[in-house]
Amino acid sequence: MLEQITNSNLDPMDSTDVAWLRMDSDTNLMVVTSVFLLREPVTLSRLRKTVEARFLILERFRQRIVRHLAGASYEADPEFDIANHVTAVPPGTVRGKRGLQQLVGRMATEPLDPERPLWRMHLVPHYKGGSAVILRIHHCYADGIALIQVLLAMTDRARVAEEPPRLPVERTLKGRQGLVGSIGTTLQMAADVWTGSMHALGHPSETIDMASVAAETLTDLVSTVLTPADAPNRLHRELSGVKNVAWAEPMPLDAIKLTSKALGCTINDVLVSCAAGALRSYLVSVGDDVDELEFRAEIPVNIRPPDQDFTSLGNRFGLVLLDLPIRIENPFERLFEVHRRMEELKHSRQALAAYLMLNLMGRLPEAVEKPMLQFFTTKATTVMTNVPGPREPLYFAGSELEQLLFWVPQAGTVGIGISIFSYRGEVQIGLIADENLLPDPESVVNRFGSEFEALASRIRHIPMPHVHHA
Repeated sequence: MLEQITNSNLDPMDSTDVAWLRMDSDTNLMVVTSVFLLREPVTLSRLRKTVEARFLILERFRQRIVRHLAGASYEADPEFDIANHVTAVPPGTVRGKRGLQQLVGRMATEPLDPERPLWRMHLVPHYKGGSAVILRIHHCYADGIALIQVLLAMTDRARVAEEPPRLPVERTLKGRQGLVGSIGTTLQMAADVWTGSMHALGHPSETIDMASVAAETLTDLVSTVLTPADAPNRLHRELSGVKNVAWAEPMPLDAIKLTSKALGCTINDVLVSCAAGALRSYLVSVGDDVDELEFRAEIPVNIRPPDQDFTSLGNRFGLVLLDLPIRIENPFERLFEVHRRMEELKHSRQALAAYLMLNLMGRLPEAVEKPMLQFFTTKATTVMTNVPGPREPLYFAGSELEQLLFWVPQAGTVGIGISIFSYRGEVQIGLIADENLLPDPESVVNRFGSEFEALASRIRHIPMPHVHHA
C-alpha cells in the first residue's frame, strides 16, 4: 500500500529496514523462514495461545506496513486476527522429511499479504510422531540475531503443561554473536553517527577517532564498489524463482570445537571451510572444472551492542564478502586459507561500509535502489550466516524442541543461502537454492559431514561422538 504520510499514528521505519523491504523481487523474497521440529504433537489452539503470550507481546507483529514516498512506516492493523496468521496445513499434506522440505520450498516463493503484518506461522500437526511449525517473517521486521532471540523467547526451559505464561518483553539472550562476531563499540558508534543516531553524541566518554573510522570505511566502500562481479558458474546464473530447501543431519558441536582448537582456527572457520568443501565436491560430481574456481559468500556481521535486547528488532548488521577457495582440494590447506581470509575481514571496515550503503539505499527512491542492489549482488554467489543458539534443550508450546532450522533469504542475483545454527550441542546446516542453480540441495548439505570428518579423523586424540540422526 502506497500512501501519503497523513496518519499521525504511523511509526516510521528505519532506512535500513526500508532497504530490505524493497528488495523483494519475482525471483527472491526477503522472508526469513524457520522450522521448529517438535517431539510431541501440538494442537492449533495451543500454538495460538503460545503466539499470543510470547510473540504478539511485541506490538510490531500486530502492525502492517504502509509504503509512502518518504519510505515506509508501521501502523496497527485495525483488523488483526491471529487466525489469519497462525494456521494448520490440511492433514496428509506432509509425509516425512522430503515432504516437509517440499512444502517449505513452495512457501518460500509465496509473497506475504501486504495488507496484513508480514508474517505467517503454519502448523504441520502430525510429523514423525510429533509436529512441525513453519514460521515466515519478512526481513524488514528484524535481522537474524533479533529473530532467533524472538523465537527462543517463545520457548521454555522445562515442559509447561498448562497455558504458557505471558513473559515480559525484556526477556532476551544477550551477548550472542554472528558468524564473524560483533563489530565492536567503535563501529557501532560510527554507524550511529553516520545514520543520524544521537547515541554517540550523548556518550562523550566513549571517545573514538571518527575521522579514522570514516576514512577506513570510505576506503573499504570504494574497494567493494570496484570489486568485480563473480564470474558466471553453475551456481551463479539466471534465476528461475523456484526454491528448494534441505537440511543435513546435525553435527556434534563439541567435536567441531575440539577440531578447531587443535588446528588453531575458530569454529566458524571450520564450518565455512566445510561449506566450501561441500560445494567443491558437488561441482566436481557434476563434472565442473574447479581447479581455478573461487567465488564469494556474503556474510552478515552483527553490529548491535552486546547489551541491546531483541525488542528493538530492526536490522543492525553489515555484510562482508569472503572469497571461498573452492579450488583448494586439500581440506587442511583450504581451512587455513579460510582462516587467513576471515582474519583479514575481522580487521576491515567492510561491514560498516555495507551497513551504511544499505541505510543510504533506504533513503533513496526505490527506482534508484533497484539497480544499486543488482550491481552489488552480482559480486557474490551465495549468502552464508551462522547464529549460535542455546546448549540446553528447550520446549515450545509444551513440546520438546528437537531441532530449530532456518533459511536465510537471498537478494538480487544471489540464488543460494547457507544457514548454520547451533542448538543442544549440535550444529544444524540448512540450504535454500534456486532450482535453476541447484535442483537438489540435499546433494550439497549431505556432504558437510564427510568434509568435517576429513579434518577431524586425522586428529587422533579427538574422540568422535556419534552423530545424532533426527
